[in-house]
Amino acid sequence: MHFRSMTRRTDAEIGERIQAMRTERAWSRMHLAEAIGLPVGDLRSIEKGRTTLNEREGLLLAAALGFTLGHLLYEPERTRMFGMARAHRGASDDHVSL
Repeated sequence: MHFRSMTRRTDAEIGERIQAMRTERAWSRMHLAEAIGLPVGDLRSIEKGRTTLNEREGLLLAAALGFTLGHLLYEPERTRMFGMARAHRGASDDHVSL
């Protein structure tokens, strides 16, 4: 994975990704927090994007969820560009000329 061609996710995007991966596994927030030795409130703040993930927390969460830290923190540029293009296309589709 080449991080030069990757875009770092925002804290909110990282939190959403962690929450999605956790719920895909049907894990409670408490289960994941206990598994990595993190207070539940800290995990909640990370998932809500209110707290920036530090390296230790990132490594623990990535390992517990079965991903690399890079997959947790970064998004391929082409994925982000596709999403931006799709959003732009949707906005132009709403415009109607009379």
